[in-house]
Amino acid sequence: MEEEVFIFITMFLVIGACISVLFFSRYKHEQLRQRTLQKALDAGQQLTPELLESLGKSTDTGVRDYRRGILVTLFGVALLVFSLLADIDKDVRAVFPYLSLFPIFIGLGYLFVWKTKNGQQG
Repeated sequence: MEEEVFIFITMFLVIGACISVLFFSRYKHEQLRQRTLQKALDAGQQLTPELLESLGKSTDTGVRDYRRGILVTLFGVALLVFSLLADIDKDVRAVFPYLSLFPIFIGLGYLFVWKTKNGQQG
């Protein structure tokens, strides 16, 4: 097989591994939350709606939008720089800059949402 095939196979395997790790970490976080609630109930504490709501929130949505926007935009820029500097086939080199526009625009969308929601609740 050619090297380009291995590059694409590796790329999709890494993307799949990242998504799997994301889902697994969310599962573990929810499992820990449920265990905490069970211990509180066993200890006889009363669970208020405010407590339940605070346990469900991990971070502020504005901070999360900003962080995701920066990371996804930088991923797109890294993909663009890779496409310009890598010694790859001419046809493949013509496609990568367009592929890098997707994460760049998604990241800019997150940053736009963060900027427009700045100072607003919810």
